[in-house]
Amino acid sequence: MKSNRRNGRVLLGVLLFAAPVVASAAFNDIDFALSWPQHGIGTSNIASVVAADSQIQLELARRQRQARDFEQASKTLVSILNANPLDEIKRSSLLELALTAQQSGQTMRAIQIFAQYLERYPQDPNVPEVMLRQAFLYRQMGAYNMAISKFYAVMTAILNMKLDSNGYYQRLVLQAQTEIADTWYLQGNFVEAVDFYNRLLKLDSAALNKAQIRLKLIRSLSACGRHEEVVREAQELLMSNPKEAEVRFLLAVSLQHLGHKQEALRQVLLLLELPEGQAWKQSVGNQIGNTLYVQGDYSNALVVYRQLGQTDPSPEWQIPIFYQIGLIHERLQQPQQAIAAYTQAAELGSKLGKPADPSLQVVLDMSQWRKNYLAWQSQTPPISQAISSLLAPTAPH
Repeated sequence: MKSNRRNGRVLLGVLLFAAPVVASAAFNDIDFALSWPQHGIGTSNIASVVAADSQIQLELARRQRQARDFEQASKTLVSILNANPLDEIKRSSLLELALTAQQSGQTMRAIQIFAQYLERYPQDPNVPEVMLRQAFLYRQMGAYNMAISKFYAVMTAILNMKLDSNGYYQRLVLQAQTEIADTWYLQGNFVEAVDFYNRLLKLDSAALNKAQIRLKLIRSLSACGRHEEVVREAQELLMSNPKEAEVRFLLAVSLQHLGHKQEALRQVLLLLELPEGQAWKQSVGNQIGNTLYVQGDYSNALVVYRQLGQTDPSPEWQIPIFYQIGLIHERLQQPQQAIAAYTQAAELGSKLGKPADPSLQVVLDMSQWRKNYLAWQSQTPPISQAISSLLAPTAPH
């Protein structure tokens, strides 16, 4: 009896090790009718061939999506779903198909597939994130009200499904809250955006990027013309982020609106000293410089334009700056300095090496004209002086 058991174990071992070789060699000889169906000989000890094949196909589809071969990934996933696989594989395949549509820019198709997922698996733990993705897609389409409804639905689903004890779901709630504020902002409803950004800043959460939220709040306040609040919030943000160029720009503009001219000028000069934020420098510099010029504050306007000239060495930027500096020197009754500025503008024009842009050519032509006019004026005595010399009595001979 022991001998039979020993022989049985030896035979089993030989068969197990030999089976792959034999099966591999003989598989092509097996009749097709017997190669896949397992009816009558089913067992729970061996994984279903169909399930295993579907899982392999699902992994293939994921790799295809990651490789951005969206068309082939979609075909692979549709074939899996048509094969009526196990529910777990069907669920994952449906999600993959929605993600593939989303990444390939098929917005409406992605929304529809996500909707099918929510209908089939209403209690699935993935429901909140699926809703979040739907909200982003609606916002991308410009359907802002639908997007806001979906963002609210994310929070409601987490609450109803009692998923809020998990850090992952807490983060989804925070993201939904911030995205509601951003959606109001993106559709130009800055009053609502201000309200929601203020609520976010009151939350005690280390996960929130409060500097970024405060920046959006300042933008919204500026768009609403609430300049006193802009000044307060901007000064608060600049305490921790002194190199934030856009904030300093918005602060300078609000100070200018409030009539705090010297403080606005100080903020402009601080902005122009920053190593980054060139676009904001040029925008606020032009805006404040032009305002000072129109108001007749030529000395401070000159300071701003000289600083502006250092932000960009290109002739396209420098030529209008020198022209404006020339105009300021004329207002200050400094014709020689004005001529020098117009001359620099003309010299930069000659270095362009290509026909100037029409608007830039106008500036060059005006610079040359004003230079010639000032030169002529400096060489020609005033009319009153010329008339006096004609009427003056001549000395006796």
